[in-house]
Amino acid sequence: MSDFEKKNGSAQDPEEKYEDRKIRTDSAASEKLQNFWFFHRGKVIAGVVILLVAILFVTQMVGRRNSDVMLAYSGPVYLSGEDQTAVQDLLSTVVGKSLSDEKLLLGLTQYQVYSKAQIESLRAETHEDEEPVFINSEFNSQSYEDLYTYIMTGDTAILFLDPWLYHELRKNERLLSMNELFKTLPAGIDEHGYGITISETEIYRYYGVMQKLPAETVMCFLKPQVIGKTSKEKNYTLMKETFCAIVNFDAPD
Repeated sequence: MSDFEKKNGSAQDPEEKYEDRKIRTDSAASEKLQNFWFFHRGKVIAGVVILLVAILFVTQMVGRRNSDVMLAYSGPVYLSGEDQTAVQDLLSTVVGKSLSDEKLLLGLTQYQVYSKAQIESLRAETHEDEEPVFINSEFNSQSYEDLYTYIMTGDTAILFLDPWLYHELRKNERLLSMNELFKTLPAGIDEHGYGITISETEIYRYYGVMQKLPAETVMCFLKPQVIGKTSKEKNYTLMKETFCAIVNFDAPD
């Protein structure tokens, strides 16, 4: 052993120094990771959950197909999600078969709206516990505005409306005459020539699911808007064909 080794101790092998440094470094990194997890685990977990939800949402949106034609219902009756889906699925099948397009997909949106007369009539009624029927006027007004906003988007021309809403649009000259839709006028057209009472149609009488809609509902067709799908001739023509297919449905023998 050299005098230097005697004075300073045995010389440490270079590999031993490396291993020792590696252990200390790993230990420090592990401690930092533990500290980070201790102080930030809530944020990390929340971030992971948000990421998973976002991935699920994007996956569903990518896999979801947009409707080829939209329809809108507005009146005092509210359709449950199940009933709404049942109506649009039935109409998709019936119209798709009529137009020889089995992949045709119809969508149905709804706006529950009461007229002033309907609200007054309901408020005069009472529940079994003799409590008066409550109608949220603010919500009703908002639904009414939402309906007109939707109409202005030009997303659809096919409407299923409570009679008072139909007459309101008719008086404002927003509707297309049935003469412009049908070569031979079908039964059920009202005296003004702009709407068809749904209970007069074969599809309403034949399919019970269609009777989720009130019998007095009026089917009518909007004039095209300057924006949206109705502004495009191809889309507007498909809407016309869809409307006619619903009205002209013939029940099987």
